[in-house]
Amino acid sequence: MIFGKNTLFVREGARSSGKFRTEHDFPHLKKSATKFGVEFNVEQPSMRHYAILLAIISTGALASENHCTAQEQAVFSCSIAKSSKVVSLCASKQLSKGKGSVTYRFGPPGKVELEFPSSPTNSPQQFHFAHYSRFQTDRTEVSFSIGKFRYSVFDYYEEHEKPPNSHGVIVGNVSGKGRETQLFCGGEVKSDLHKLEEVVPCDTDSALARCN
Repeated sequence: MIFGKNTLFVREGARSSGKFRTEHDFPHLKKSATKFGVEFNVEQPSMRHYAILLAIISTGALASENHCTAQEQAVFSCSIAKSSKVVSLCASKQLSKGKGSVTYRFGPPGKVELEFPSSPTNSPQQFHFAHYSRFQTDRTEVSFSIGKFRYSVFDYYEEHEKPPNSHGVIVGNVSGKGRETQLFCGGEVKSDLHKLEEVVPCDTDSALARCN
């Protein structure tokens, strides 16, 4: 209900029947308004109202589309381009060196097809962090291995590339031989990989890392 200058508005939403009500559905309000010489109107929702609602719903869907639980934070998450898959790197909300957990999950929304590791116990020790930075270039990777395969979640910035930012997962052989598969993110990307720099071990096998 909204009061304007000499006007009483009732902003109406859709009923379960799909029909909207008019001023005839509010006889008592209309009678009171007439008594005091106030115009009474029922405002129907406009396309602008629907557009705002759709934007709110869409934003919420994007923000929640990851494989992390309510007890975790997403340090990296995105939808893979041209795919229904979502990749998420989740960490416990309480996270510091020697404390917390890190978990990689991959699959369609609501359905994890690959999870590593299977237990949160000492999970940060099973990942490796690599970071390299110079003028117009910044690269970060968090990697782990399953059998003969090495997975690297990456966040790259290259000034000369178009677009300069790229994110996703690289899957290759732990031996470094053979072809690599790059799965690039499409759309919204959540990337806070830097939070893991002091949590997981430095990647001594990466050319990007500068381990002490």
